[in-house]
Amino acid sequence: MELENDDLEMLHFFCFYLIHDYKKGEFGAPNFKFVFTEKDTEIIINYLESLKREGQDLSSSLKTNIENRDIPVSQIEETINLINEVDDEYKEGGSEDALYIEVPDYKEFFKSLNKLMKTYEENFHYNIVNATSILRSLWLRMSPMDMSNILDFIDRQIEFIKNDYKLPTRPTLFKTIGNLEICYFNNGNQEWFETNRHIRPLIRRSVGEYYHPHFEEVTKNYESYYLPAIHCGFIKENEIPTCYVYGIQQLGSYSKDPVIKNITQEERKRLRNKYVSPDFIISLKILVDILREKGITTIKVPLLQVYNYDYHQNASNEVHEKLASYTPDKLRDLEEMNASFDEFIAYNEAKAQESRFYEKEDLISANKTERLVYTFYLLAEKYDDIEIITEPFIESDHLICKIKYAKENKPHL
Repeated sequence: MELENDDLEMLHFFCFYLIHDYKKGEFGAPNFKFVFTEKDTEIIINYLESLKREGQDLSSSLKTNIENRDIPVSQIEETINLINEVDDEYKEGGSEDALYIEVPDYKEFFKSLNKLMKTYEENFHYNIVNATSILRSLWLRMSPMDMSNILDFIDRQIEFIKNDYKLPTRPTLFKTIGNLEICYFNNGNQEWFETNRHIRPLIRRSVGEYYHPHFEEVTKNYESYYLPAIHCGFIKENEIPTCYVYGIQQLGSYSKDPVIKNITQEERKRLRNKYVSPDFIISLKILVDILREKGITTIKVPLLQVYNYDYHQNASNEVHEKLASYTPDKLRDLEEMNASFDEFIAYNEAKAQESRFYEKEDLISANKTERLVYTFYLLAEKYDDIEIITEPFIESDHLICKIKYAKENKPHL
């Protein structure tokens, strides 16, 4: 096996953890099917067969936040069968309902995954999920083109991670309009299948001051109106500073000051649209202004994330089945507050997830494709801030926009 020790451990993690999780549909993930070349498949199988012949449990020592545990010989046999099953299926023309991720070079593949893990863990104490979660779920971000260019896809994720903290993580003043301050901050995603981070613009107004004893200084009090979050990642492609936008979402976890809403009402009326909230257009407008200031000249919007629909369908069915499993007695205990605090929290979280996602995969898919593209078109129409370069769904699997008036000689992220 021509792999360095760390890269070999990544092969162990992939073979003995990931493909088993995918087969069982753990974490709501679709059954990702990775196909190696005939030569590479033979090398991997021969290596696994050699481990089986040794007849001893294998200890996994990959440096992720999973528990290191012994891998029994029986699991090695199961892994060999899983790899052969996908390989045979692919050679026979593939299953009608399956999508296959082609891996052109197993050495580069595991080396790239190991590099991704290490890059992520360099910033681990800043992130809300561990490297194991990223390795399990990053495939949910793939576009059709990424399916056959997996090494380029992984390299792009590495660059995104390197740039995760190039923008401030605390609310930062961008510009002032009258008595309102336009601010933004860079926050972590809990649903990390889209991107690791999101940009959250907000509009705030000062409502007084107070003395902060910890910093021994006078600090302003603010009321804020939080705009939709923009899931994005930053990269330099062919020497061109680029922002990838994977979605715009109203997270709803922050206050909306009614005074600010009233002050901005005229602009909101001007932007009002049957299909897109004015807040989405305003949020995107602020992002474009930030990118322009940072010297970023291009925006790319993936038009389709191949596995996203199946993920939302699987995850929503999973939480629906969990709620359906509650017995009448258990529901009565929860309603009468006789259950434990943890049980009560878990039940209410499951109800909220079901309300948000169950049987809504079509709506979510439309929001992440047609509505997202339409929002960019409205931005170009209402503010003349961007020039749309590609015809979406026809010329490319990305909507590509050029930011007007961006200075390419300005400092980049």
